[in-house]
Amino acid sequence: MLPALLLLLAIQAPSNIVLIYTDARPDMYMSKDQLLPLVLYIDENGAALDRFFDTFLFLGLETPSNRSFEDGTATEEDIDWFSSRIITQIAELQAAAEEAEYLLGERVELNVIVAIPMPGSQDRAERIESYIDYIISKFNFENLRLIGFYWTRESAPDDDVQLIREICRYVHDRGLKMYWIPYFFAEAEKWRDLGFDYAMLQPNFITGTMSLERFREADEKMRKYNLSVEIELPTYTDNNYLEDWRQSFIIYLNASIFYGWRKLSPISYYYGNAFYEMYEEDRRYYDLLYRFVKGDLRLEEIQKEYREAVYQMRVSFIRMVSSRLAAVVVLLLICIEIRRGLRQNSI
Repeated sequence: MLPALLLLLAIQAPSNIVLIYTDARPDMYMSKDQLLPLVLYIDENGAALDRFFDTFLFLGLETPSNRSFEDGTATEEDIDWFSSRIITQIAELQAAAEEAEYLLGERVELNVIVAIPMPGSQDRAERIESYIDYIISKFNFENLRLIGFYWTRESAPDDDVQLIREICRYVHDRGLKMYWIPYFFAEAEKWRDLGFDYAMLQPNFITGTMSLERFREADEKMRKYNLSVEIELPTYTDNNYLEDWRQSFIIYLNASIFYGWRKLSPISYYYGNAFYEMYEEDRRYYDLLYRFVKGDLRLEEIQKEYREAVYQMRVSFIRMVSSRLAAVVVLLLICIEIRRGLRQNSI
């Protein structure tokens, strides 16, 4: 009995979680054919060679009424729309799993995590519980297992604490787990107290003026509070020191290998919609992602690109500092000229 139970737990435990966005934004929906290269690794010749991600997290941000599923402004109609949208999107994954079975010639089962939209109604707990019950009642897919729900808001302000705990208990009572991906400055240290079963920290290197120091800070926080990590690999970067998302991609993989984050579990990956773009247009990065997920990518294989990306960061930093210094110098010269003019006028 015990070995069978351990086998069941091993099968259901998530390891590599890919985020799939499906909401009211254009193109924020993935078809069966788009999901298939994330279920399986498919080589340049179109041959399915191996399994890829074992767990799919479906979430959305923008509502049909131009509100947000994250910040508590979604209307009743938005929640109803999202409920149906999620089930339809999951059906695409079921179709992809069936296709994967045919291509591999073996059983393919995938884990599914579903995001909880934040309603704007006063009785948020009741509305969320109704949503959870709906998803559970409609989840009838032969190759998929619903293993839990995801708390969409990336922080835990005081006003949400009681609600989070109540929803976590509600999900646990149904034999499921609760997942959370807090942003870097969120209250991540509270994740166990809030009731979450898994928490994966966002390093947030892809935004602002983050330096490589952010990875060391993230690693310290993760180890201190027993967190896992979200690997952020979109096809864009808002880091002002970088020119291209490919630089951020390589830097992220380098840091993740260097700090040993592949040993953490589960790891979440942001985000599957972009990974399909890589599969279609940038094969090298799709291949690198696959090898990283499988754990056989070595640092030396990406060192040339890593050094180039770091060099670009340093050049951008110097340019930014130089530009600011030049602006300060110009301002000082203007002030000197103004004072000189005032003196002449006073003579």
